[in-house]
Amino acid sequence: MWIDTKTLQWVKVEAHVVRPVAIEGFLARVERGTYFELEKAPLSDGTWQFEHFAMLFLFNHRSAVDETYSAVPRV
Repeated sequence: MWIDTKTLQWVKVEAHVVRPVAIEGFLARVERGTYFELEKAPLSDGTWQFEHFAMLFLFNHRSAVDETYSAVPRV
């Protein structure tokens, strides 16, 4: 986890799943080997917005999601 030292907001989080995790019991299951990355950025009004999300996940095959968000001018 990366934290902005001025605002104490978290800026980036990376996670590697080391054992299977059930989400809401039966709703979903995240398998070992899945990788997550989530990043936020400050906006001109002082709030923080999600900027990037990436996930490499393993079920019966390897799949990936990589999304970048942009709506409001950044600082």
